[in-house]
Amino acid sequence: MKDRDSIANTPETMRYHGQMLGWTKRLFALLVLVVLTQWPGSGRGEGGGGGSAPDRDLEERLKLVAVPGAHFRFLPHQESGTESRAAESLQPVPCPVPAVGLCDINWLSAPTRWESTFVGSPAELAALPLEQVLLRTQSGRPLLIAAAGEVVVMMDLRAGDVSRPGARIRQWPYFNYLLYVAACRATNQTPLGFAAWQHGPLLWVQQPLLWLVLSVGLWLLCGTLFLLGRSPRPLWTTWSLRWISALHCAAQSPSKSETELQAEKNDPGSQAGWNEVGFTRPLSGLLTLLGAMFLLIGPYFALQSYLSGSVQPFPEADGLWKNTGDTLFIVWLTFDMGTQTALVKYFAEHRPAAPEEALKDVQFYVWWQIMARTVEATLLIGVALRILPHNICSVEKRGRTSLLLSQA
Repeated sequence: MKDRDSIANTPETMRYHGQMLGWTKRLFALLVLVVLTQWPGSGRGEGGGGGSAPDRDLEERLKLVAVPGAHFRFLPHQESGTESRAAESLQPVPCPVPAVGLCDINWLSAPTRWESTFVGSPAELAALPLEQVLLRTQSGRPLLIAAAGEVVVMMDLRAGDVSRPGARIRQWPYFNYLLYVAACRATNQTPLGFAAWQHGPLLWVQQPLLWLVLSVGLWLLCGTLFLLGRSPRPLWTTWSLRWISALHCAAQSPSKSETELQAEKNDPGSQAGWNEVGFTRPLSGLLTLLGAMFLLIGPYFALQSYLSGSVQPFPEADGLWKNTGDTLFIVWLTFDMGTQTALVKYFAEHRPAAPEEALKDVQFYVWWQIMARTVEATLLIGVALRILPHNICSVEKRGRTSLLLSQA
């Protein structure tokens, strides 16, 4: 018994128990974090099932879209006493010429289902002035009315269920701007453009000089990296010389005798086996990939689960980003100019006979990518901040024309 107590009280045993306790606490904290991030309704944008949460959300939106002299009135959804109507699509908004306001909204991005809360008779519906009704469903039921000093919102905006039309409408990036345009229409004021509106979701578009500042900063960073890379460094020079010397030694292996080659193969520190044609390199690459995937697959899925549940809970964001990613991939291939394929070809060709040229191939590829990506980023920043936000109407018209042609 004394021996057991003496062993249990040794510093090594106490240190071991302390480490085990620390790892147990970390594992428990990780499990709690995973449970909290994956608990239903804990993600951002999933709102509670009624109560005052939707009202607070609308109140915050009304603070952003407030226009002096405009009052908002929301017509609630009638749970009983009225016939249930299915959600409908929108009637097209007439936009003969590009203009701020309703014509500054990309209606192709609007939700496909809208439910009106109008409960009047057909006679009352026909008596509504056409110029006051800003939005209608396909059946003609009003969704948004801008009268003298008052905006009447006749949309079902219940956000307790993310599959409801109201939740999709609230997630629509143009919803706040739509309310702002209606408030300006009710007070006979000219609204600002979507890109110029200070409460819009577009980041930093209101700063005209931002594109210039970001572009200059990127080019200064690129130039600094180029100067630092071109200036000689003793450590970098040593690494380069060692690499070139190793390639020279490897290239001279075929001229050695059978005894020397066999001795190099038996040497654990020798790299001569890499120059032989065989299954060594593919097998090594496969095992390295499998080992890395085995270590990173858990954190990767945990991160993706957290991002999809809390940071990006909206399915349409994946679709929008996919189109953007496909477009940017085409731009990336254009600016790549085939240098990636050329690097593989010429590096494999020059490595055995001219290691210095192989090193220059890698250097050219690295600097080409840095310069090409800097030019690409400059152009994309200019397009994103100076062109697209101010040309939404023309983009929508081209998209609607292509949609009609595809349906014809």
